[in-house]
Amino acid sequence: MTMMLQVVAQIGARLAPTAALQVRPLDLGGVRVQLTVHDQAGWVVSHRLLCELRLVGWDVVPDGDDLLVLGWSAASLTHRVHALRVAVSGLADCVRTVAAAQAVAESYLAALPHAPVEEVVTAVLAQVEVDHLRWPVRARELTQLERTSVKPLLATLLERSRALEEQVLVLCQRHLAAAESAVRALWAHHGGHEAAPNVQQMTTGVPAPRSPLQRAVGYAS
Repeated sequence: MTMMLQVVAQIGARLAPTAALQVRPLDLGGVRVQLTVHDQAGWVVSHRLLCELRLVGWDVVPDGDDLLVLGWSAASLTHRVHALRVAVSGLADCVRTVAAAQAVAESYLAALPHAPVEEVVTAVLAQVEVDHLRWPVRARELTQLERTSVKPLLATLLERSRALEEQVLVLCQRHLAAAESAVRALWAHHGGHEAAPNVQQMTTGVPAPRSPLQRAVGYAS
């Protein structure tokens, strides 16, 4: 239960960093999440948090302005398995990730033109991981969570989820490696050392997007 509290608190802090979040255990198992938002519509943040908690595989029920997280749910775990399968398909090529990394790097270098390459690479990859790939952050939040069940259906769904998660994380590492190469090439060009990199040069077999400013938000989410 303690780990469940910690994971829920981590997810809440990621989705609503400026909100006041209270996570308390329920007497019969599960946790109650109380969310107070000051700078935007509370129901929007609450709905985002509900969706993200369900994506873990938990049964999440609204209770007034609060959320009750009640443990593993076959419906939520099935949704997680489906979302991971979609992510595997969406991560088949690195084109949009490279384009996103280049756009972020260009903005970074415009603001800090003399930034060292390692600083730029670290900042860009962190943003790409959080805003575009998403799954590495989600997986890290669940590292210490015991994901088991004595119920056969839940146990099967949890195992399938872990197997697909491993596939997604391997693909995400490939995307981050391609993004790093693109950022380093862009930095070299920014310093006047090399020709400007092209998205198609950083990936294979897929036409480049029309604009490097296009965001790849949905394809790995």
